[in-house]
Amino acid sequence: MGQPLDRTLAIPAAVAGVTLGALAVGMGLARGAKGFHPRGRVVDAVLDVPAEVPALSTLGRPGRHDAVARFSDGAGLPRTWLDVRGLAVRLPGPVDLLLSSGGPGRVTRFVPLPRVRRWVVMTSLVPFRSDVGPVVLAARPTGDRRTWELAWARGAGPWRPFGVLRCAADPETAADRPLRFDPVLNGPVGLPPYRWAAQLRRFGYAWSRRHVRAVAAPPG
Repeated sequence: MGQPLDRTLAIPAAVAGVTLGALAVGMGLARGAKGFHPRGRVVDAVLDVPAEVPALSTLGRPGRHDAVARFSDGAGLPRTWLDVRGLAVRLPGPVDLLLSSGGPGRVTRFVPLPRVRRWVVMTSLVPFRSDVGPVVLAARPTGDRRTWELAWARGAGPWRPFGVLRCAADPETAADRPLRFDPVLNGPVGLPPYRWAAQLRRFGYAWSRRHVRAVAAPPG
């Protein structure tokens, strides 16, 4: 994705971002909490990266990395309803990765797909900028609710596994914690967002943070 296209997409992305930000604040005011992903289940985890992946920069460094994972539902609907499922992962730095229920396909990896099931493919939906071009991330279920395979792809190309995320407890039985993830401020070093992607998310996260602080502040 070239810089001219990135600049061209930044304006409509900013408009869409303002709309999403207003929607997030509106939903937050209605429920007195976060607008999107209001309730979650948080577990400690470990990310094992067996071999270096230069295309992922610091995210692709081999080793065993402490992590925290939050599983949530986008609109906060009753748990048996269709909703966009979410997985947020915090790594040391901090580095925040936000993934949503999408699909493994060449097109569906960029589309948020409401699901009834929770243990489905999660993708970053929007690509990161890298030395090899646009990079998309995914978490793929393994059949064990505590274990997810992490993979990356160059744009719509084939998926390549790069690590395994292992949760210390079953996420279904975990409680929530007051964590705030921000993929714009806490993105992986060496994998910056495209300008249009940052514009799409910037207003929603900034306004949501302010709303949450206002809700949590004591009266008076």
